[in-house]
Amino acid sequence: MADVLKPQHAEIVDKIRLLEQEVITAKQRWKKYHNYYAPQELIKESKRVLSFGVGGDVSFEKLICLDNPMLEIKLYDPTPWTRNNIKGILNSSGRKYFKDIQDGLDLSKKIGATNIKYEPTGYAPTNGVQDFYYTPEKNEQGQLLTVKQQWKSFSAFNPDGTRLSTKVQFKNIETIMQEHNWDSVDIIKTDIEGHWYNFANELLEKNIQFKYWVTEIELGLNDNYEKNFEQIKEVCANFKSNYKVVINRKRLKPMLELGFIKNESTDI
Repeated sequence: MADVLKPQHAEIVDKIRLLEQEVITAKQRWKKYHNYYAPQELIKESKRVLSFGVGGDVSFEKLICLDNPMLEIKLYDPTPWTRNNIKGILNSSGRKYFKDIQDGLDLSKKIGATNIKYEPTGYAPTNGVQDFYYTPEKNEQGQLLTVKQQWKSFSAFNPDGTRLSTKVQFKNIETIMQEHNWDSVDIIKTDIEGHWYNFANELLEKNIQFKYWVTEIELGLNDNYEKNFEQIKEVCANFKSNYKVVINRKRLKPMLELGFIKNESTDI
């Protein structure tokens, strides 16, 4: 679903457009896999994928497996609704893309069962059980959803102090890499709300090698917009020597979607 610009977000979206012009170092003309763009040749040459954040849909993860059936995808999301519905999510995601392929729906289910391994864990710089915050939504009858019914708007942060919370497991990237016995990863996708900054710093500090990282960056969750802008500039500058920075999609809300592609890639 396309974004709709809300009047209260017009000013910050204008500032985001200027920030994107400042930090982007290359234009991408890549293949679109549902909501994410990625270099097709890199997909074909890759093996290891880490994906953080489901949001009720794994179409991206399934579609990249069409270009490379040998991909090994580790999927992480601690959201209670996702935990309770992961089998259905893996089975049904991406149906519109697979239905016109011969035996496509069977192939879609096979990818969900064989290429993608799910763990009900989130990313955080510190391992352990921690609070996971949410603002309860209402159903069509006006009743508040329970934590198991809600899958939107979860975050490791509680910026205004009014959110409810549930306890979930978190792990840092170093621990996850060790558990899989991986010394490097090819592709990373993150939709981890306000933890993008910690994730970027851990990649750098632990010297975790990757070829392409695409991330959503939601503003205002763990700091104010101005601080987030400075953090984005800092991260892009720190990656500049080894990676080009691209835009995944331009959003009409307080968020960016950025990609970091290894300099040696021929897909730019």
